[in-house]
Amino acid sequence: MWEKLNQVLCGSVAPGKFVTLFYGVIDSETLTLRFENAGHCWPIVLRGDSALVLTEGSTVLGLFPQAEYEERRFVLQSADCLLLTTDGVTEAANEGDEEFGAERVTASARAARSLARTASGRGYLTTSRVSATAISTTTRHSSW
Repeated sequence: MWEKLNQVLCGSVAPGKFVTLFYGVIDSETLTLRFENAGHCWPIVLRGDSALVLTEGSTVLGLFPQAEYEERRFVLQSADCLLLTTDGVTEAANEGDEEFGAERVTASARAARSLARTASGRGYLTTSRVSATAISTTTRHSSW
């Protein structure tokens, strides 16, 4: 499927342009994430005190007509948090042109998750078996 999309994009995007893509499906019974990552930001799985970075993937779409793509699998655990982001978040810069970065994204997600756990423990929130977290930011910040 992705090879066909890549072929179409190779013939239609402007020279030097490309497309990144992350596509994933979670089987709610087995908690298996089936995914392909074509040059997009790496997904991060928060598991306990660890942050697992899913670095597997393929090249971007639209540049290399013969590129091959394959489905990958990752088994989530019931308390995992799958964090998906874009380079618009990681590359957001403050006034000093310092990028937000993947480390701050991970730290922000951990902090948000900790707050959610605290609220959940007090009965304020209910949580699902696997949570997906999104972090958004504006393009410029005065400081981190």
